[in-house]
Amino acid sequence: MTDTPRVKRLSARIVLPIIAVLVLAADYARRHDPERRPDPAPVERLDGFALAERLRSSGLDLRVVCRHGERSPCRNAYLTATDATWRELERRCKSGEDIDAWAGTVFVELVGREGYEDRVAIWGDCCLVSGPFLFFGDPELLGQLDAALAE
Repeated sequence: MTDTPRVKRLSARIVLPIIAVLVLAADYARRHDPERRPDPAPVERLDGFALAERLRSSGLDLRVVCRHGERSPCRNAYLTATDATWRELERRCKSGEDIDAWAGTVFVELVGREGYEDRVAIWGDCCLVSGPFLFFGDPELLGQLDAALAE
């Protein structure tokens, strides 16, 4: 029975580091899970103009097209390198079958924690979820957006 304190110290030296490693591994896995949902949106309206400014600083010069005109916050918008109008962009079908019509353009929507998974499943490689944003459109532009938003 005199070995009990020694066993407790030895156990603490072994068990505590193992627990710390397991906690760190679980945290890392949680943050790097490819199926992890984005963090909840911090705002109720999309500031496409602030997003476009951030992208410009990464070398992507895209024009913001919103339903309610310039500088109007909204739930969704288009980021485009074209001169298309809101009406022209709204007529485009958000489908992988019509992806050629999306050259130089993406649709962006502010999403919460739920309610967009069905679109991700349907849109497949033509969409990107980054933070509170769901994008659909030009796959090449989506790759550039992904890289720019990861910075």
